[in-house]
Amino acid sequence: MATFPPPDLLSSRQVVIVTDQILSPANFLLHRTLASHFKDHKDARCIVLLVSESISRWNAIASRATVNLAALIESQALRFLDMVKDIQPHLGTDDSTRSTLIRSLLQEQGDAQADQPTLILLDDISTLEWMGYATNELVKFLRALSILARKGNASLVVRHHVITPDTPDVLFRFLLQLCTYHIDVRPLSSGRSGAVNGEISLYRGPSNGTAHVKTTPRQRAVQYRLTDATAVYFEKGTGQAVL
Repeated sequence: MATFPPPDLLSSRQVVIVTDQILSPANFLLHRTLASHFKDHKDARCIVLLVSESISRWNAIASRATVNLAALIESQALRFLDMVKDIQPHLGTDDSTRSTLIRSLLQEQGDAQADQPTLILLDDISTLEWMGYATNELVKFLRALSILARKGNASLVVRHHVITPDTPDVLFRFLLQLCTYHIDVRPLSSGRSGAVNGEISLYRGPSNGTAHVKTTPRQRAVQYRLTDATAVYFEKGTGQAVL
């Protein structure tokens, strides 16, 4: 049975978009991504760009997964940046200023070694748009961020909220063109269920090069149920088996 994120999804220089909807928020998947990154790699580094969740929330969820965020922050393996306070004022500046700012995210943690897997996680791009930033400014920001992530041998994960699933907005369409993989978290088409919270699909993006992670199309989407500490995954129609 597939789990998310797949173990080999976040290999170097991947750009992964995670989409969710109001009835199926993907917060659990972002927290799982952070925990897996540090558990799977001894010398891992991570930069989390915060928009919609506080550090205290990240710390509370990580502790349930036995990940010590305080120790990671102290060792400078993990860095949190508040997008509203630290990054947002620079989104509308010229490309040179924006690129210099983003580049510093990697440099402030020291020069990455080839064997130090690095992850940049942007927990919510949509809210910045709802706060008033123009779509073209966010597109420039995301493009610069993805370029510098690749240059820094880092993987980039960006979460985007889908409001109109049948009519993709401009930002969603750009992210789909930018990504190497797309993880789509949706509510059940049949409606709410006590045994199932939603379903997850995985697609290969147009920017995919040599990566060959097994995809999961929507017709074979993996269903999930959230618990206090994690998510349980199962094939469609087998939810009762895990209760």
